[in-house]
Amino acid sequence: MSKGVVKKIKEYQPDEIILLPLYPQFSTTTTASSFDNFHKELKKQKIVAQIKYICCYPTNPQFISAHCRLIKQAINNTTSTGFGNFRLLFSAHGLPQKIIDAGDPYCYQIKASVDAIVAELEETNLDYKICYQSKVGPLEWTKPSLEFEIKRAALDKKSLIIVPISFISDHSETLVELDIEYKELAYQNKIPFYYRVPAFNLDGYFIKALFDICKRISEADIECSGGDFGIKICPNNFQKCINLNTTK
Repeated sequence: MSKGVVKKIKEYQPDEIILLPLYPQFSTTTTASSFDNFHKELKKQKIVAQIKYICCYPTNPQFISAHCRLIKQAINNTTSTGFGNFRLLFSAHGLPQKIIDAGDPYCYQIKASVDAIVAELEETNLDYKICYQSKVGPLEWTKPSLEFEIKRAALDKKSLIIVPISFISDHSETLVELDIEYKELAYQNKIPFYYRVPAFNLDGYFIKALFDICKRISEADIECSGGDFGIKICPNNFQKCINLNTTK
């Protein structure tokens, strides 16, 4: 895929290239590997241009506000149907735990996003949990799992509002896993009400956030922007954070 995109870039001959990941939270398995693949293709096709990297935007104010707008709509819809005893489950794509243990800041940034959302929602005694989905293979993965939290919510007699915290568009993890498989699991466990907050897709508030992020880095004299625009949010123990290392 990078090969075709880079070929079009070469035809366009830009002075500046901004790499904007559609992964709000940084991980070596997603953003870093995509940057690496793209950079290798740029070298291969001998493209010379200034390159700027947006490594992450987990706490970007407009990104958080876009989440809150959709979540508030979901809460209103849920309470209006009489299911006010609900729990928010912020579900992110899981990773093998060994990747996190090696210094990947993904889980740290997921929590940063959730903390910012909860703070902005200003809901009294909000019941919420962070969990992880899409486990494959025999390795130990990030916990708790969404399956575990669904079963725990059933024991607590909670309705569920599922927030796809690491997914910005609909695909198999939302349309199949969240909307079919996990929903079926919820009803098998007698969850009284299950609602999945929509992914951003073409949400105008989210697109405006991406536009502003790109505009700011284009106007700034920095090569890599992450966190609160240029301010590193990951503690130094997360050695895989791109802002702790020299950008390629």
